[in-house]
Amino acid sequence: NSSMQPRVASWACSAYTCTVNLRAGQPFFFVYYTGYSDLYTLYVNGEPDGGHYAAYGSFNAWLVNATGNLTLRVTYTNPLLPYEALSVGVWVIAGTLYLLYLSPWSRGRKLGANRRV
Repeated sequence: NSSMQPRVASWACSAYTCTVNLRAGQPFFFVYYTGYSDLYTLYVNGEPDGGHYAAYGSFNAWLVNATGNLTLRVTYTNPLLPYEALSVGVWVIAGTLYLLYLSPWSRGRKLGANRRV
């Protein structure tokens, strides 16, 4: 039957990735209903799929030219990730310095108070 749809066995999605396990009897279009962006990549059984298209004018789609039991994984490459990691690092350092030296409970502050005697 030429209109046979892939059968989805399971799927799980998070903020930057979505994994779908399915069985396909023929090649098919996989449409991921998020705004189209070149920052999305589809992996079919661990191999990148280069056929990335805009479906319905605004969604991500790929022509999956594979059959059988497949694991599809869509990943989003966050271009701001290095800056977000740097920001987290700066806040962790600032928080640590505050707790060590400036907070009312810090030992360093209490030791400094004892030195004035």
